Amino acid sequence: MVSDPGNLMGQDADISLCIFPHLNEIVVVDGRRDIADRPLFEVMRMDEVFTETFYDDVQNDFRELLRRDERPFFKILSLPQELEGLIKLHGLRAVLKKLDPDIPLSSPADLPNVALLVLTGPFLTLDDAGLRESLYEMFSAQLDGTRLDECVETVSALAAREREETNAGNGGELTSLITGENKHYATIWQSSEGSHWE
Repeated sequence: MVSDPGNLMGQDADISLCIFPHLNEIVVVDGRRDIADRPLFEVMRMDEVFTETFYDDVQNDFRELLRRDERPFFKILSLPQELEGLIKLHGLRAVLKKLDPDIPLSSPADLPNVALLVLTGPFLTLDDAGLRESLYEMFSAQLDGTRLDECVETVSALAAREREETNAGNGGELTSLITGENKHYATIWQSSEGSHWE
């Protein structure tokens, strides 16, 4: 039986982002089949994704939030949640811009469903075979063949480095910052009719 430490199997996402809290790399698994050269996986450096443009955009939007006039007390109380939403939105835009620089993102409908996998806690306590088996199950709906094999090898190697950095998986503080139904795998963008693009 396959070990599934985050109850992740069956998650429906177009793109999965694998985050290693103590490393400078993220793995992007893009399972979209309606775009040329997909599906694929790619290793990105965080400093290449979160450029000055990312920080400027977050800063400008946060400045606007601080200066809003309506409901001043409620505005201050809601700032942490709104800032989290801004960072997620701009972070997603930055990843997609790096992945597809020529595809415009002009409306919420342009954003694919993206899931976030944070490699901490139970994932780092799995043995190598158990982790690989879980990764195959998680990504088999998005990738296949040699792409899937290479992706699993890459994520496993980065997970081993993360394990070394966190002394065998004791660095789960970042996971507690991820909101949603599952603390290890959270949908950070779900397209819906009620979405507002700002």
